[in-house]
Amino acid sequence: MQKEKKVKTQKTKLLKNELSLKKGGYSIAITAIVVAAIIVLNVLVSALSDRFVLEFDMTPDKINSISEDNIEYIKSVDKEVSVIICSSEDDYSTYVGSVAQQSYGVSYDATVNEYFLQTVKLINRYNDYNSKIKVQFMDTQSSEFTAIASEYANANLQYGDIIVSAEKNGNKRFKILSFDDIYQIKQDESYTAYGMTVSSITGNNIETALTSAVAYVLSDIDTTVALFTGHSSADLTEDYKTLLETNNYKVETVANEVITKIDENIDVIVIP
Repeated sequence: MQKEKKVKTQKTKLLKNELSLKKGGYSIAITAIVVAAIIVLNVLVSALSDRFVLEFDMTPDKINSISEDNIEYIKSVDKEVSVIICSSEDDYSTYVGSVAQQSYGVSYDATVNEYFLQTVKLINRYNDYNSKIKVQFMDTQSSEFTAIASEYANANLQYGDIIVSAEKNGNKRFKILSFDDIYQIKQDESYTAYGMTVSSITGNNIETALTSAVAYVLSDIDTTVALFTGHSSADLTEDYKTLLETNNYKVETVANEVITKIDENIDVIVIP
């Protein structure tokens, strides 16, 4: 009787051990499946991110989004374009803020910083939508930038400038976007009487300026416009000149009331 009881006890222990092993086996199997699923998910997301932009703009006014028309153009670019920002990505807002203060009298605050952060996000989206548009933030203290600066020595590069370039038929074409190409700046006239220049940033033109620069470096066509001025007591041509230049026209201002000859390099004449 005692022997039978002992045998039953041993069988019970064996059954418990088997159940524990089964449970442990199930746990290991489930863990393995979960880990495998996570790996597959990561690989899938990585693969998709190479083809699609998987970041969503949750701001109310979509301030960090590129317009649909612009996205369509960016995706259509079929040649290599280089976009080099004269700053590291982490330092862009800090040092460009310094340029804004020193050169344009812009007071640096949180509102201004939002414009700089927006610029960084929008520039990066160009490469997200088309891998042929190579975006590179470059530390101006690096040896790599020293070589770039020597290549564009005549351009007088400033911190935060953006160099857009492309090679076509063996020729390199480039355009440099400076601070006032990217940001809309408005001067506060109330400080003029005190001999002070105080300005504020009222808008961000990075999307228009950068896409225009990409179109320029890929274009084979140069169109020169002669803009006649001096025919009115009020010269209202400055904004029009800016609009033409933004759309990649070369503008020559002719400030004469009497014009007897037009240079042969002029393609279009504008008489305001």
